Amino acid sequence: MTTRDGVYVGQSNNIDRRLQEHVNRGKFTAEDIAGAERFGVPGGKTAREIAEQLKVDSLGGKGQLLNVVNPIGDSRLDLMPEGY
Repeated sequence: MTTRDGVYVGQSNNIDRRLQEHVNRGKFTAEDIAGAERFGVPGGKTAREIAEQLKVDSLGGKGQLLNVVNPIGDSRLDLMPEGY
């Protein structure tokens, strides 16, 4: 999601609810979430976290984004696809 402050990547089993939580906390505006791209990811939470990590990486890594942490930390890198 692109906001006036930068780009944010996230995942949830209920993305609309999660985005609204961000609005309610003041992290994003209703305008921000209206323009958010949404992608379906088959599988459960781990599959979503892997997809999120791949997207974060494709955008230059968390240092280039509003994201504070990587969804797949160093201790879980074995979950990433071969060749990662």
